[in-house]
Amino acid sequence: MVTFSTTMSNKKSKPEITLTQMLQEALGKAESIRLVSREAGVHHASLLRFLRGERTLRLDKAEALMNYFGIRVHRDENLHAVNKQEGK
Repeated sequence: MVTFSTTMSNKKSKPEITLTQMLQEALGKAESIRLVSREAGVHHASLLRFLRGERTLRLDKAEALMNYFGIRVHRDENLHAVNKQEGK
């Protein structure tokens, strides 16, 4: 499992690391892009172009990679509660 941490103080803040960066980092550390491609069901050429920053991924392909690498997204309930109180 790959573990990444991001924090956001409010909706206007940018996360410390983006999902794109997380996936590119995980791909860059993978032993074999071909193996990731085969097991995650994402075309090999698409992964290479994504890794080089030439292309983005469709959400379903990003989700497949997240599942493959064990990347999880968690909603910060505290942030949601603060934004609700502030009327955002």
